[in-house]
Amino acid sequence: MAASQQDFSQMSLFELLQNREKPASTLAQDNPTLAWMRSQCAEIQNQINALKKELKETRDELDRHLPPNVTEEQIRPKVEANKKIEEQINAINMDIKKMTTGGSLVPKDEKTLESKKAEITKLKAQIDMKFDESIPIFIKHIDRLLLEIKLRHLARLEEMQIKGEQADLLKEQAEIEQTLNSPARLKKLIRKELEADAEKFGDKRRSPLVARKEAQAISETEIMPTEPVTVILSAMGWIRAAKGHEIDAATLSYKAGDSFLSTALGRSNQLAVFLDTTGRSYSALAHTLPSARGQGEPLTGRLNPPPGAQFVAVLIGEPEQHYLLASDAGYGFIVKLEELYSKNRAGKTLLSLPKGSKPLHPRLILDQENSLVAAATNTGLLLIFPLKELPQLAKGKGDKILNIPGSRVLNREEFLTDITLLQPEQQLVVTAGNKQLKLKPSDWKHFVGERAKRGSKLPRAYQRVDKLTVE
Repeated sequence: MAASQQDFSQMSLFELLQNREKPASTLAQDNPTLAWMRSQCAEIQNQINALKKELKETRDELDRHLPPNVTEEQIRPKVEANKKIEEQINAINMDIKKMTTGGSLVPKDEKTLESKKAEITKLKAQIDMKFDESIPIFIKHIDRLLLEIKLRHLARLEEMQIKGEQADLLKEQAEIEQTLNSPARLKKLIRKELEADAEKFGDKRRSPLVARKEAQAISETEIMPTEPVTVILSAMGWIRAAKGHEIDAATLSYKAGDSFLSTALGRSNQLAVFLDTTGRSYSALAHTLPSARGQGEPLTGRLNPPPGAQFVAVLIGEPEQHYLLASDAGYGFIVKLEELYSKNRAGKTLLSLPKGSKPLHPRLILDQENSLVAAATNTGLLLIFPLKELPQLAKGKGDKILNIPGSRVLNREEFLTDITLLQPEQQLVVTAGNKQLKLKPSDWKHFVGERAKRGSKLPRAYQRVDKLTVE
């Protein structure tokens, strides 16, 4: 046991002989030199196994891809030298195994043991050197070979990829050229893309589509302030406009020999329409008319009526309003106010007048469906009939309202003195001089007849009719 505390190389031959009969396992445990030798042999064996594995893999790789500058004769000496080193290592390993497992090979002196130890160290150094020298020559060529193989493979892959991309681009180019050269295909493509975008991004329309009228230039009447005005026409054709609708035109001052003739209520941004004795109509902006603070100005300064023509009425209102136009010869029709507008100073022909006749004051229609027309002559005839029996025209003579012979009109023996519109429940007032006859619906129903008839006679005291009104 004391020998376990000492180095084996320092033991005497007598001590070694004394320990000869001990089991090998106990001897190996007691002798640290044998234990070191055993561990060194194990380490050498691991390196040999690693070297054999590397040599095998390198040999297999070289068999498949041997570089041009490396021949089999160049690598065979290296392989044989490594095999010799491997055989020597195996022989030393067997000697050590016998010593450490109870074999008969036991060193007889310290010199033998030291030589074994030195031999093991030398062989281990040779293995390290061979491992460092032999493997890199193969690894170097294998690395270059593998690198070349990988580069060629990558270049091939890149070439195939480029050719594939080129084929795809050529195909796409052909499709694009075909689409551009075909309007039908181009429209189809645009429609398809729009439908795809609408399906992906579209939602319910938030702003409704509304049909608008055709765009028109803005007139000055659309941007100017609108105020209520009263347009006043005198018997001598003087015109003026007063602000508001509370004006009593009959009480205004007129020039000597002049008097009130007609008035119309409207807005300052509307057109005032004038009708003369020849049946022509004229128009002027209400806001351009002179103020009613004075006596106005003659219309002939603004308009150019025919010689001898006189103005008989003034109208103003919305363009869509309807009026009843009639001549005292007994003819008339329904017309929109906008048909009376004229841009010329000379006006436009509106009402065709039979010889010897004159136009009557137009009447505003509020209820075209239910209104009745009441027409009276200077001989005391009165006829009432539905308004819807008259036509709606833009201009012309119209249809016969009351039957008056043309010769009597020409000689001014018989003609219409006035017309008016009334509702079935309204009361008709007939003015003859200073007298008034008020006819209730139950009274004036006796004067209802067919259009273009002669009508019925009024009472004798009211046959010289000056005016018809309703209450």
